[in-house]
This record gives sequence, C-alpha cells and structure tokens, in this order.
Amino acid sequence: MDNQNLISTELQIDSFGQAQLSQTSKWAKFLSILGFVSSAFLVLVALAFPSYMEAGDMGLDIDRSGIGAMISFMYIIAAVINFIMAFFLYKYAVAMQKALTTANQDQLNLAFKNHKMVYKIIGILTIIYLSFVLLSIVFGLIGAAIS
Repeated sequence: MDNQNLISTELQIDSFGQAQLSQTSKWAKFLSILGFVSSAFLVLVALAFPSYMEAGDMGLDIDRSGIGAMISFMYIIAAVINFIMAFFLYKYAVAMQKALTTANQDQLNLAFKNHKMVYKIIGILTIIYLSFVLLSIVFGLIGAAIS
C-alpha cells in the first residue's frame, strides 16, 4: 500500500493547535530570556572564579590558579551552550508568534526549523553525556579489576 495515500501532504493548524502553539511560544520566549540571563551569570561566575580560588585558603599546598582557570573554562563552555540553546528557542518563539499573527507559512517553517535545532542540540548533548557515563563505567570496571 502506498504511504502517500495515508499521510496528508498539507497539515492544517486548527484553532486548538493555534492556541497551543501561541502558549508554547510565549513560554519559549520567557525561558529563552531566562537562558540569556543565566548565560550572562555563568560568564560572570567564570570570570570571578580564578580570583576566588587564589584568595581562598583551603589548607592545601597546591597551585590553585590552574584549577580555577580550568573550572572557569568549563563555566564558559556551559554559558556558550546555554546561550546557543536560548538563542534558537528565542528565534522559535518570535517566528511562531509572527507566523500565528500573520498566517505566514514561511515564518511557521522557520519556527519549526529553530525548534528542531533546540532538540538537535539536546540530543547531541545527551549523546555526549551518555558517552561520558559509559566511559566512566568502563574505566571504573577496569580500575576495579586491576586493584
């Protein structure tokens, strides 16, 4: 049986779907703005952290400046990833709101493209995270077997 007969090539958004997408875009805009703010906060923490590490006396006789720089670098990476996700979420929200108010198909397609990017980034980050978990398990088992 031909699958093209089962799937409509042109979907339509009814009033219920439009209301749901409108609410979704408002929440997405709110969350994206919080994402921008949290990215800025992460950068501020990253910039302040090396000074904090050098000033704090933890009773350890080690050079803490390298540790502070490494942790700052990790905060900067987190801020960049957070900013990119907030950026695509914001672009989704703006395009969706514009698409719904003007009934513009190009804006709707752009909104869905940006929405896809958010989930693509989440998927890539999940794969990276699971890879680290798997490597940790493997190295933990090897370490347990050696000792």
